[in-house]
Amino acid sequence: MKRRSVLMLGAAFGLQAAIGMPLTARAATRTEPGGIAVGLSGISDWGASQPFIDVMRQSREWMGRSEAEFVSHTNAQLREGGHLDADGWPVSIPDGSTAVGTIILCDLSADDISVNGHYRMTWDGTGDVRINGTGTNVTTGPGWAEFDYVASDTGIVAIDIVRQDAADPARNFRCIHQDLQAEYDAGQIFRPEWLALIGGFRVIRLMDWMATNDSTLSEWDDRPRLTSATWTLGVPVEVMVALANQLGIDPWFCFPHLATDDHITRFATLVRDSLDPGLTAWYEFSNEVWNFQFGQTQWALQQAEAQWPGQGDGWMQYYGGRAAEMAVLLDAVYADAPDRLRKVITAHTAWIDLNHAMLDAPLWVADGPDRRAPKTHFDAYAVTGYFDGGIGRPANLSLIRSWRDMGDARAFDLMAEQVADGRHVAGEEGGTTIATLEEVWAAQHAIAQEAGLFLVMYEGGSHIVPDRAAIDADPELFDFLERFHYSDQMGALYRRAIDGFGAAGGAFFNAFVEVSGPGPAGFWGARRHVGDDNPRWRAIADSRA
Repeated sequence: MKRRSVLMLGAAFGLQAAIGMPLTARAATRTEPGGIAVGLSGISDWGASQPFIDVMRQSREWMGRSEAEFVSHTNAQLREGGHLDADGWPVSIPDGSTAVGTIILCDLSADDISVNGHYRMTWDGTGDVRINGTGTNVTTGPGWAEFDYVASDTGIVAIDIVRQDAADPARNFRCIHQDLQAEYDAGQIFRPEWLALIGGFRVIRLMDWMATNDSTLSEWDDRPRLTSATWTLGVPVEVMVALANQLGIDPWFCFPHLATDDHITRFATLVRDSLDPGLTAWYEFSNEVWNFQFGQTQWALQQAEAQWPGQGDGWMQYYGGRAAEMAVLLDAVYADAPDRLRKVITAHTAWIDLNHAMLDAPLWVADGPDRRAPKTHFDAYAVTGYFDGGIGRPANLSLIRSWRDMGDARAFDLMAEQVADGRHVAGEEGGTTIATLEEVWAAQHAIAQEAGLFLVMYEGGSHIVPDRAAIDADPELFDFLERFHYSDQMGALYRRAIDGFGAAGGAFFNAFVEVSGPGPAGFWGARRHVGDDNPRWRAIADSRA
């Protein structure tokens, strides 16, 4: 698709202005050590980043409701019953439901004052639309509703259609903060408060924006579209390109593992034709295909077992082979401009020997006369940079509690020593320290050099996940760990890790992720909300090239 076609397609959603904006000046893509990239957190109604001006882009999938059940019909059931159009907007209310509804502005931090204020929602068509939940001062009229919102940690705004016009159903909802209406009308897509955080990074990895993990997307025609009712199932490629163009930052795309050759080719062609020529597109096949918690890894194992039964590392060989096939397709798309893409193959960081299976894939190579080792098809070899020092593991909790009793300052010093060098807990229960990582990175750099690739990071940062039973029994433990994650000591740990990866020959550290609220699953966000300036964020931001 040519640039003009992308502009025409996106005009209704503000893409024309975004893609056409002057670009930030930048240097050519570099491969020497240093600098930093960032991953963007996934899109959801509860997501702390809330990157889009139109809040409906972050809405939950529509579902049926009844007086007895908050969800009487799932989105899949609505679709199967013919109650949704091709873009996922409701066209009718099924029997057994009294409404079809969705959710926005869910459980956002009370500290995030940027989302507070007056919102105006509009829609096309005719229906009886109700605003429920924590929206206040609600007023409505034909095709519109307005409400006030104040973030409260546990509040939601629920949108319910209690009557649909069969001939002209309510659809194409938009919901805009009044302070951003002018920007939206001018064609802006991204919330300024969020956008201001992202500038200056070398690369933005879009794995979660593409909903890569466990994806069922295969055919290009089924991809997320600008007109889709929600972008929580995947952000349209046009929007991701618009973001890269507006910021002047290289985008890193992660194809779904079931993507057909046609899908890969057409996706890359659109990117080639609409991404600013001064930017470089990074491409990866899926995400962590070594990791058996994900559907893509189970799929690779099934494929490998069907082709090479009983081969212990077959799933990694299959990953390497399919990733190489992706690379061949990309090379064809970029045949006239090979310097405008980078192809990435992703390693298991700690299990170093396993990675030769994907780099060399001898079984896959032997199955085709024109095949060569996957490593010859790529530019970059990607690893992680996660550290935890065993903090949060059940075996260490009594020690952590004893440190907590000393007060935050002393406790955080001790915890930082453990995360940095394993000074207080050794062995397996000491987890992964930054010192251990530095050794692993050096070994991985040697593998990358031997393969003719440069070393990058695809994700990195704190991997402290608190024991769930412990925090249920001791809620203050969670608060204590949260304070540690945004302390001066954590900022110093990030500076050491970023510098250490560069010293090991890494082209850039990749922080996971820019904004995400803390929870029992971890403390992944460099900021807990867009206004959360803290030492950890400053360590990351100060490393921008």
